[in-house]
Amino acid sequence: ALQSALLAMSLDGGGTVFVPAGRYALRGSLEVPAGVTLRGEWERPGSTPLRGSILAAYAGRGNEDGPPLILLNESSGLMDMAIWYPEQEAAAPVPYPVAIKQKGGDSATVREVTLVNAWRGMGIGPEGNDLHLVRDLYGTALKLGLSLDLTTDIGRLENVHFGPEYWSASGLPGAPAAGGPHVAFMRSQGTGMRCYRSDWQYAAFISIRGYATGMELLAGPQGSGNGQFYGLDIQDCDTALSVAEVNPEGYVFTRSRFSGNSVGVRSAGAFSGALLFHSCTLSGGTSAAALDGTADSAVLFQSCSTEGPVRRTA
Repeated sequence: ALQSALLAMSLDGGGTVFVPAGRYALRGSLEVPAGVTLRGEWERPGSTPLRGSILAAYAGRGNEDGPPLILLNESSGLMDMAIWYPEQEAAAPVPYPVAIKQKGGDSATVREVTLVNAWRGMGIGPEGNDLHLVRDLYGTALKLGLSLDLTTDIGRLENVHFGPEYWSASGLPGAPAAGGPHVAFMRSQGTGMRCYRSDWQYAAFISIRGYATGMELLAGPQGSGNGQFYGLDIQDCDTALSVAEVNPEGYVFTRSRFSGNSVGVRSAGAFSGALLFHSCTLSGGTSAAALDGTADSAVLFQSCSTEGPVRRTA
């Protein structure tokens, strides 16, 4: 029924398909056509039980590479919605396809969305894409919160939050208690955010908690990325920020906190770009920063504070 409504709206020239508050079982996947927004009713996480428009996802259990639950096309959107996997198991999490996927093209929007207990939260790319907007995204994503790839012009991430508490606090059937077994899984296998090729990414007010790795900067088949992050807050992860590669323009982090249970910021031997930290706090049980790189790499700290040693190995 939802897919039929989305297609009808597309044939009518585009617009919004509104889903009133309630729970809706999805036995398959949805594709939002270009120029169409799927919109419900939403409250910022905090109320128990979770209220608003809730999509209960049953498709794709055990198949991480299956069709995305919601596939966004160019200039399409998902707004004011919660996504919940009723059959997910806190004690032994089961893979599912990514909950939200941007197919490619320009100007996809995700706003005011709660991911109750996704396996993978949102993927942007690797199809070529520009100008995404992700704002007010909250969630427990067990394996991976958000991945970016092949964004070739200025995507924006604003007010994005990942951690184990959103599932626990949902009050939905099967929700684990705070500190439940899903926490151990996320701490051992989860990643909050993964950035491959993304050119001139702008991001502000992102918090990540309770993962093995909070944020990774990597090179993919299309290269590595650069961008500016303001107000990034990564805590209670084994490694807060892991840097494998960035492109020559590099990344800038301002007024951000990197607090790792082991390492605050770690860079790898292949790293050859530039990182700038301004007005940041770095801390770690083993080291605040463990830096390795090539002759072409540069890491600069300005007006920063550290708790724990800073180690440069190359």
